[in-house]
Amino acid sequence: MIKSSIRFKLTVWYAAVMVLVLIFFGSTLYLTMSRALYAEVDSRIKGMAEVMASSSHTFPSHFDLAQLDMMVAENLGFKNQGKFIQIMDNTGTVGQTSVSLSPQPLPISITAIKRAANKEISFDTIKVERIKYPIRMITYPIIENGEVATILQVGTSLETLQNTLHVLFLTIIFGILASLALASLGGWFMAKKSLSPVNDITTAARAITAKNLDQRIEVANPNDEVGRLAETFNEMISRLNNSFRQINQFSSDVSHELRTPLTIMRGEMEVAMRTQRTPEEYKEVIASGLEEVERMSLMVEELLLLSKTEHGELKLNVSTVALRKLLEAIYDNATALARGKGVSISIQSNDEVYIEGDEMRLRQVLLNLVDNAIKYSPSGGEVELSLTRDKEYAHISVKDTGIGIAKEDQEKIFGRFYRVDASRSREVGGTGLGLSICKWITEGHGGKISVVSDIGKGTTFTVSLPFRH
Repeated sequence: MIKSSIRFKLTVWYAAVMVLVLIFFGSTLYLTMSRALYAEVDSRIKGMAEVMASSSHTFPSHFDLAQLDMMVAENLGFKNQGKFIQIMDNTGTVGQTSVSLSPQPLPISITAIKRAANKEISFDTIKVERIKYPIRMITYPIIENGEVATILQVGTSLETLQNTLHVLFLTIIFGILASLALASLGGWFMAKKSLSPVNDITTAARAITAKNLDQRIEVANPNDEVGRLAETFNEMISRLNNSFRQINQFSSDVSHELRTPLTIMRGEMEVAMRTQRTPEEYKEVIASGLEEVERMSLMVEELLLLSKTEHGELKLNVSTVALRKLLEAIYDNATALARGKGVSISIQSNDEVYIEGDEMRLRQVLLNLVDNAIKYSPSGGEVELSLTRDKEYAHISVKDTGIGIAKEDQEKIFGRFYRVDASRSREVGGTGLGLSICKWITEGHGGKISVVSDIGKGTTFTVSLPFRH
């Protein structure tokens, strides 16, 4: 469980990166120090060789080993402890050596002798069995009259150098291990501190259920990543809350709307079954029940349409639509609908306006608005259809002289099942879903629908749609 946690992974990554950085730094330090120490040793033994070469005339051609060491120490100022000197002729034959090399001289590198014969100075690190530590050796040719007369080799033990590098290596290893431990502890603490808000979000999110969707996660810092995550959760919870409310409201509204026609049908049938009825009376009961069934069928169809729109399953069949031609067709339908109610229909339109839209759905919107205008207009009332446009939108208005809508209800009428007067709506056969469908279709075309109304004076619905220039 711990190994799969983000805190553990962050700690491991942090420690791994820290170790890689320390290894790189330690390796660089070790190599740099090693080169510096070797350069210092080479410089020191080269200085000894140069001084001895420049003072070679002070050394007699034949002297014993003790005399050579004494003269080096007295005349050149070099202590012979850990220093190795041997003098050869130009063929590589060893002549004199320092006491430290007695009784056997240092092994001679053929490559070094060849370079000396070519008047080149060379450095070598050699290992001698009888000496514990390697020896750093310079092969230095002494030139006389333009020729190599003598070859001088000066060496020094690398004991101090290797001990220094060994201590440095151990220090680096210890430092890496100590840093790894501290980095792991620090990384674990930092990861815990950084992820503590996530734990708070997790705890708060687990406490939120369908029963308390009003609760929100506390956001400490909305500008960092964790704060934005918390705000995203809050936005999601808010959407879920709205969805739950809509579902509950929808279920309540559907239950209420279906209960009324079912109650009416049941009551009429129970009354009809109590006593013997004439065929005409039974026909009236059946006709009333059929009317309620048709009304419920229309409601179900409209509910199905709204459900498809909300889930994005209903697509618009877009084509070029001539609005004036469409409005004239709606006018003909409205004239037929209004004939039995004594409502007059008029139309006003300017030049033709073309839009990109679904003609069948736009016809559905306009017929719904016209049907409502006729239903809620008294006998002798007027319904006027008009088409105008401005720089961006074409405006189709349906104006009536009906009962009007109160201002406090005008923002609510586009909600599902909302009726200004439920009893009157039942008389005219409404389902309370028409305006919701009109709103969706209009907005699906990139437009908007608005209403202006005064009680007792009438109502004007306006559908505004973006048109093609």
